[in-house]
Amino acid sequence: MVAEREVNVTTVRQSVTRLHAMLAASAVLHAIDAVRVDERPNPDKWSLKEELGHLIDAATNCHLRLIRAQLETNPEVDGAYGPIWVDLHVYTRREWEEMVDVWRCANLQVIWIADAIPDAGWSRRLTLNTQGTITLGDMMHGYIRHVQHHLEKLGVKMEMKRR
Repeated sequence: MVAEREVNVTTVRQSVTRLHAMLAASAVLHAIDAVRVDERPNPDKWSLKEELGHLIDAATNCHLRLIRAQLETNPEVDGAYGPIWVDLHVYTRREWEEMVDVWRCANLQVIWIADAIPDAGWSRRLTLNTQGTITLGDMMHGYIRHVQHHLEKLGVKMEMKRR
């Protein structure tokens, strides 16, 4: 069994609070012109729909990781779910307004489960095939950075400290 290390629970809880604040971006996302969301800046870049779809996938995976890390000892989880998941979900055919709502609700679910994790739970470990073994707290910090990065790509500027 991998020894659990102590995690700064205060900073993890602050990250969860940051995620909650990021959900205010849904109003900004709803205001984006429907024509713009389908445009690709170039053939190698995602459209805004695909960027947001990637964030929906990320929230789904974050939720699953939060659950599995509490139920299993050091679960092994897939750390890469980018372009192939976006392609499989065919986000380009989805309605933008619905996608914004799904993204918001998926993150509310992440927040709900994160708020229920006891302090000691953030030291539990999981193994991502792309990063190795990390604590649940480290996974949460990484998730918040990931969301903020992609929100910026969507044109949403969040004034928040990065950990």
